[in-house]
Amino acid sequence: MNIGPTYLDQFAGKILVRCPDCFGRAELTKRLDRRGNIAGYRFVCPSCCHARQWPKKGANWFPGPAGGPFLPGFELNIWLQTPCCGSTLWAYNLAHVTFLENYVAATLRERRNHQWGWSRNSSLESRLPRWMQVAKNRLSVLKGLTQLRAMLDDRQTTEGLVKSKRRT
Repeated sequence: MNIGPTYLDQFAGKILVRCPDCFGRAELTKRLDRRGNIAGYRFVCPSCCHARQWPKKGANWFPGPAGGPFLPGFELNIWLQTPCCGSTLWAYNLAHVTFLENYVAATLRERRNHQWGWSRNSSLESRLPRWMQVAKNRLSVLKGLTQLRAMLDDRQTTEGLVKSKRRT
């Protein structure tokens, strides 16, 4: 499989997160200005109508988990997360899950050089944790990714959490 370079911010256009109010599935979406540049982010929960906006901070600012499935600065947990191989497997959205499935399932992983002819160490492929890349964990990681994919279709989980939260 010839991959790359792919960057985490390519998946940051729409991030599925857990609503801090109702614990349901919500979205954190990029907001663009008239020129198509990032103007900030908007959080919306369709279950409880909680909404919030964050303006852009700096030239290249985008959300990024710092070693786990939590978005610092937003104080939001990523929706797609599951225990796997003694750690937490997480993804922003369906496109991110699909990328990880393709990468992990590949038995031969060749990275293309960057457009200037050198390999980038900042690419997502080079930054994946070792436990996700080793062959002995391949089946476990793919099983975890299947669970994440199932969470995208599992509306009962979201509705159940919202109903239980409303009763309290």
